[in-house]
Amino acid sequence: MPTFQAVVIGPDGYMMSSSLADSAERLYLGDREHFRVHVESDTGRLFISKPLIGPGLRPVVDSAQPPDQPARRFFGGVMLVSLDPQYLSDFYKTIDIGPNGLISMTGFDGIIRAARDRRRGPRSVRI
Repeated sequence: MPTFQAVVIGPDGYMMSSSLADSAERLYLGDREHFRVHVESDTGRLFISKPLIGPGLRPVVDSAQPPDQPARRFFGGVMLVSLDPQYLSDFYKTIDIGPNGLISMTGFDGIIRAARDRRRGPRSVRI
């Protein structure tokens, strides 16, 4: 399964809903990078995290984006999806990159999220 979790985080930093958690406990996520980046500079752009350990102690890459808001007048929270980097690497297997090809998802920070090197086979980032 490619998606581990989908989460809605309210503007106060608390989880409002999750595809995994069915709990009355209010989990605070306002200190996480995928939330802070939108609070500190809300451009409305998609944020893709460095690989990290997620639910179930599995590697994940988080992608987060605020909901669409008219004229960005207020911060409405963040929508988050956690993906398995191996899923991305497996997807790269379906792309013909030629005998010496290389394909990767690399952030602006230079950190590779997932990659396939034809000479080495598919791989995902090890944490």
